[in-house]
Formats: sequence, C-alpha cells, structure tokens
Amino acid sequence: MASAKCNWHMRRALLGMAILVAASQPALADTKTLICPMDSNLSRIEDEPATIELNEAASTVIVHFGAWHLKPNVGIGQTPAFSIGPLQAVFGTEVISFSYNDPPPQSQIVYNLTLNRLTGALRGWTYNMTCHVGNAQF
Repeated sequence: MASAKCNWHMRRALLGMAILVAASQPALADTKTLICPMDSNLSRIEDEPATIELNEAASTVIVHFGAWHLKPNVGIGQTPAFSIGPLQAVFGTEVISFSYNDPPPQSQIVYNLTLNRLTGALRGWTYNMTCHVGNAQF
C-alpha cells in the first residue's frame, strides 16, 4: 500500500515537472539575439556592433551597444560599451517599438525606436542600424 502511494506521488511530481518544462518552452523559443552594425557613418567607427536581445514572450528588449570612437578627421572621442534594458517593447506584426531615456545629465532626451521585422532596419537614433539574427559561427 505504501509503495502504491509513493508511486502515485512520484508520477504526480513527474507530471508536474513535465508541465513546467512544456510551459517554459515558448518563452525560450521567443528569445532572439540580433547583431546590429551601424549603417555607414561619417564620424564614428564601431569597435564591435550592437546586439539586441528580443524576448517577445516578456515584451522586452535589451540593447548592448558596442564601444566606438571618432574617425581621425572628425576629432578625438570615444564611448565605452554599455547596455540598456530590459525595456518594455511593443511587438507588432511589422515593427517592434521601444523607447528609452539617456542617463543624466541628458535624461531629457527620449529615443523612440522602431525595428522593422522584415528588413531589420532599426531607426530612431542619430544613426541607423540594420540588424540580422545572430547565429553561432562555430
């Protein structure tokens, strides 16, 4: 009798774990990483492209900006790599939209960004990017 109760509890626990694993799969499936190099820019050189993590299930975006520096004919200056997010995003059928404020003291500047799902065009900054899905290279 004790063995039957133990088996029943074990089956119930395994069923519960299977349901949890199945329920978590859509969230994992909806997460994508995009690689977003700057489109031709007259003043900046990227040290590495930006990456964007899209999580459609959570309606969030995280942006990792690569470091960049000014071209020699423009002047001297650089920005280290930094990240923003997670940011709330609207995942439409044609575009993904999200916004963020610059950190202080420029915090009055609001960037409203759109990412075209078909072309990968990211617009809304002072420079444009074209994104593609990141795939493991090796």
